[in-house]
Amino acid sequence: MYKMIKMSFFLGVFSIVSIANAQTTAELTENMTFQQMVDGANGLVIDATGAVEEIAELAEEVQEDEGNVTQLRCVNDSLVSMNGFLQVADEAAIDLQSAEGASVEQDHYYELVVISHRRVMVLRSEARQCAGEVVRYTGDTQLNIERPDILPTADPTIPPPLFDFIAEGVIIETNIPDASPGLK
Repeated sequence: MYKMIKMSFFLGVFSIVSIANAQTTAELTENMTFQQMVDGANGLVIDATGAVEEIAELAEEVQEDEGNVTQLRCVNDSLVSMNGFLQVADEAAIDLQSAEGASVEQDHYYELVVISHRRVMVLRSEARQCAGEVVRYTGDTQLNIERPDILPTADPTIPPPLFDFIAEGVIIETNIPDASPGLK
């Protein structure tokens, strides 16, 4: 009885998600044999299990870091949701194996596994973003500057002088453009 209530709740949740994914899932299962569905579902459950284990390790790292409670809460919230979707995928994969011969149920259970897997992968990405500093920090930044041997000696941001001055106070015009170049 409890399993039926739990599955009907998740079916209601998944029906909303299923509408968006119905065409792609129907295309997926259209040419698949029963064994391909079972093998595919088992592979997706294994992949989702690996993602949950990865985020569980990430949650431990964030907890050991003792830095940000918000990060820890965000990662843990994602992990709890991932565990729920993993449980749905696992139960649907088991139910898929017992639904041999009933194509509607096969498609339904396979669709549950696919959608649960997709949600686990999205939640994994969200959890990684939550723990951004922990994941990205690899040590202090070191800056190495390499300068070429041939560098200009003058500052290119300072324009050249318009006049050169001589010690006796006479100005020699050296760098003035012609006002009327065509009248020479």
